[in-house]
Amino acid sequence: MPQRNGNNNSSSSSPDPAAASSRRRGAVDSFDATKPFVLHPKHLCWLALLTLIMPYTEQYSTLFLQRLMEVLFRETLDVHPLSWKDMVAQASVIPCGRYKEGTELNMTLLMHKFAQKLKDPIEMRKFMMEDTAKVVSATIAQPGEGIAVLRRSWFGVHMRKIRLAYLKLSDVAIQRLLRAFSSWVDGESMEDYDFGTEVVGMPGYMLISTTGDHANPSTTDAYEQFERDQHIGNLPGAVDNLRHYFDQRFTQGRQPPRQHALNALAHYYVRAGEIESARQVATEAMDTARTVSDRRTLMNVTSLARRIPPRKQTKSEDDTKSIDDNDAAIIARPKYTTLQVGTSPMDLLFDVRLGLDAGEPLSFLFQKRFEAIGAFDLPPDIQMWPLETQWQIWAIDAQLWRLAGMASVAEIADKIVLANTSPKDDIRLFTLCITARQHFLRGQYAKAFMVLLDRDTWAQLSLTQFGYWSEQIWWLMWDIATRRSQDAFKLQFLEARKPHPSPFDVSDKAKKSPEAIRKMILEASEALTARNVTRATILIVDALHHAEVNGYWHLYRSATPIFADLELQRGKIESARKRIEEILPQVARGEDLEQRAMTYAIYAKVKMAKSHDTGRESLSEALVYLKKAEDDYQTLEIYSSVQDMLYLQAVVHETLEEPTLRDLAGKRLREIEEVEEKMRVGSDEEMTEVWDVVCEIGIAVARGDTYWP
Repeated sequence: MPQRNGNNNSSSSSPDPAAASSRRRGAVDSFDATKPFVLHPKHLCWLALLTLIMPYTEQYSTLFLQRLMEVLFRETLDVHPLSWKDMVAQASVIPCGRYKEGTELNMTLLMHKFAQKLKDPIEMRKFMMEDTAKVVSATIAQPGEGIAVLRRSWFGVHMRKIRLAYLKLSDVAIQRLLRAFSSWVDGESMEDYDFGTEVVGMPGYMLISTTGDHANPSTTDAYEQFERDQHIGNLPGAVDNLRHYFDQRFTQGRQPPRQHALNALAHYYVRAGEIESARQVATEAMDTARTVSDRRTLMNVTSLARRIPPRKQTKSEDDTKSIDDNDAAIIARPKYTTLQVGTSPMDLLFDVRLGLDAGEPLSFLFQKRFEAIGAFDLPPDIQMWPLETQWQIWAIDAQLWRLAGMASVAEIADKIVLANTSPKDDIRLFTLCITARQHFLRGQYAKAFMVLLDRDTWAQLSLTQFGYWSEQIWWLMWDIATRRSQDAFKLQFLEARKPHPSPFDVSDKAKKSPEAIRKMILEASEALTARNVTRATILIVDALHHAEVNGYWHLYRSATPIFADLELQRGKIESARKRIEEILPQVARGEDLEQRAMTYAIYAKVKMAKSHDTGRESLSEALVYLKKAEDDYQTLEIYSSVQDMLYLQAVVHETLEEPTLRDLAGKRLREIEEVEEKMRVGSDEEMTEVWDVVCEIGIAVARGDTYWP
C-alpha cells in the first residue's frame, strides 16, 4: 500500500539514501488528479468575473466582496455550475458600493457588457493573454496595488489551469469554444457542444498535448450515486457505490487508497445507525492506516471509533438485585481527550457529552468547549478542520448556557448557527428542534410546530435526519398531551407510534448527570403528590445538592419549589420563604413557564401561611401570585394545576369574606373540570393531522423527493 503522509519515509530499492529521498512524493504529489481538464464557457465566465472585480477591490464594499468570494469559490468546484445569468445575479445581490460621478455602478449591467465584449476573438485573446496576468502576483499585494490573487492561492491555481488549457487549444477548438461561450452568455442551448473528457482525444482539438490529457480519468459518478443512496437510506446500494468509487485509480502507478474507503464506510455506517458494522469497519480501517503509515486517516478513524457507543453488557439477576432501585449505576470517570496539536475538535466536543453523562461540573464542560475552539483555530499550516465544526461548537455552547440558566445567551448562539448553516446540515436540524422545544416551554405550541413543519426544515431531510426529526415531533406531541391530560389520545394514538430508541442513547448515566437530576425532581414531585414525604425529601435534597455543586442552575431552580413545599408541610415557613425568594427574580424573568408557575404557586402558599401573623395583607399578596400561576398554567394548558390555583383562590376569597369572587372562582373551577374531562377521553384532530403530514413527508424522503444535490 502507498504511503499517504509526505513526512513519512517510503521504502525504496535504491541503496543510495539521497536517491531514495529525491524520489519521495509529498501529499500533494500523491493526490495529484489525472483527470483531463476540459475548458468550458463557465470557466471563461468565472475568469471574466474575477478579472473584472479583483483589480479594484478597495473600491467595493466588504459585504459585496464577501458575497463575490462565495460565488467564485463555489464555481471553482465544478459541481452543478451556475449559468452566467445566475452567477451575475447571485454576485450582485448586495450593492457593490463603488461610485462613478456620484452614482453607484450597476454591476449587473457592467458584467453583462464585459461578457458581450469577450465574444470578439481578438478581445478574448487579449483578455486571456494580458488582462488575466494583471491580477496575479507572486507576493502579497501592498495597499493600493490592486493585486488580489496570489499564484499559489486557490483562485490563482484555478486561474492558471484555465489559462494553460486555453494555450493548448488549436485554432479550430478556440473558434468552437467562442461559439459555445456566446451561447452560454446569451442563455441559449448547449446541446451542440460536447465538453466531456473524451473531447480531449479528438483529432485537432489540442495544439499542444500533454501526458495528463490522455490519462484514464477517475469519475465521481459512483460517489454521486452513493450520496443519493445515503440520502434515501439504500444501505446496500450506498456501500456498493462507495466501494466502487474508491476502487478507482486516482494516481499513476498506485493502488487505490483502501484506508480512505474504509474510513468513509465507517462514517457512513455510523450515520446510518449500523453500530456493529461501523465498529468492525473502523477497526479494519485503523489497522490499514497503521500499515501504510497514514497518520491523518488513523487519527480520523480513531476519533470516530471513540464516539461509537460501546456494546451493552448484560447483568446477571444477582447483580441486578444488588443494586438499589433508587440509586443510579456507579459509572467510572471517563477518559477525556488531552489537547495537543492535531486533536480533533469533535473529540473535545464529545468530551462534553461524556462529561454531561458523568455529571461533571459546568465549569469543566465550558473548559472542554474552549479547548475545542482552540483546536479549531489552529493555523491552517498546522491543521485545518471543516467550517461546519465551528457551528457545532456554537450549538454545544447554547446547550451549556441553557443548563446554566441563561436562555437569552443561548438564543444568541442558536441564531449564529442558523445564520451560517444550510437546510441539509445536521447541526441546523438539531438547533431547530431545540428552538421548537423552547417554544414548548413557553407554552407556544403552535410556534413549536411551525418551526418543525416549516418547509425549510424538512425540504432537504435525508432518511436518517427524518428519523430524528419525526422523533422530536412525536415527543413534542406526547409532552403536550401529558400536560393536557389527554390519556385516551396517548394510549390509542401515540403509544402505537412511539419511535425506537436511538443506538447512541446511553442508558447508564451518573447520579449527578442532568438527566438523573431531572428524573429525581420528577420522582420527588410524584412522591410529594402521593404524600410520601420521606422519599420526596431524600430525592429533592440529592437533586438540589448535585445541581448546586455542578452549577446546573436551571435544574436547581426547578428543584427549589418542591423543597420549599416540603418545608411548608413541616411548618418551616421562614425557610420556605428564603428558598423561594432566592430564585424568584431569575424565575420571573425566565422562559420556562411551568417552572415560573410552580414558583408563584409555592410563594402564594408561603404568603397564605404567614397570614396568621400579618393578616389580610399577606392574603392579598397571595391572590396576586395565585392569579399569575393560574395564567401561566392556563397558557401551558395544564388544567389540573389551573384547578388547584382556582381552588386556593376560592379559599382565600372565603377567608377575606368576598363571596362574589369566591363564587366566580368556583364557577371557573367547574368549567376547567369539564374541559379536562373532555380532553381526557377525547381525541386530538389537530395533532392527528400533524402526524399525517409527517407521514407524507416520510414517504417523500424515502422516494428521494427531498434529495437536492
